[in-house]
Amino acid sequence: MAPPPPGSFKLNTDGGFKGSLVQATGGGLIRDDKGNWIVGFHRSFRALQGLEAEFWALRDGLLLAQNKRLVPLKVEMDALAAIQLISDSNQTRHFLSNIIHDCRCLMRQLGVVKIDHAYREGNKCADLLASMSFNDDLDFHVFDVASACINSQLGEDLNGVEYPRTLCPLVSFYNINRYVATLGNVELPTYKKGSQRMKLMLSDSIMEL
Repeated sequence: MAPPPPGSFKLNTDGGFKGSLVQATGGGLIRDDKGNWIVGFHRSFRALQGLEAEFWALRDGLLLAQNKRLVPLKVEMDALAAIQLISDSNQTRHFLSNIIHDCRCLMRQLGVVKIDHAYREGNKCADLLASMSFNDDLDFHVFDVASACINSQLGEDLNGVEYPRTLCPLVSFYNINRYVATLGNVELPTYKKGSQRMKLMLSDSIMEL
């Protein structure tokens, strides 16, 4: 994890979703410019899809940073679809437009110009916090001290441990179509005859799968 500029803070968030249970989680943490833990959080709630969980996690993190006056603030998340929706100021008809608007307002108040994309492998602390919430009640929890499992990952981040990128070789055509249906300028995945390889081409960026 690359630290933010000197004197600033970094917020990492992540969302989780179990469609069969209509259960979602959101979590994240804020670190200082040395990569040290400042505060973490997570929440469990009901949702209809994973993208909704990403925005709830982002909103919770921005509100926490605002309440604790942790500025200037850098923000990272691994949900490229959420970043694209936040960045598109013309996007007003999305079914999540209310929470998208909330996030944009909080970003303006905190002076956050943009959200940076982090690969899933570089967002493990936020992922751990979100995952922990699946076994929790439907409430918002704030952690001033990191738990043992989070501390281990924090240490690896501080030491600059790098992780290989992992991509699933077989991805459901149906699931990818559902995932990218709301994105623009996308060539949907196609199977090559006689092969199980699948291509998914995005116009200017690589989508996390």
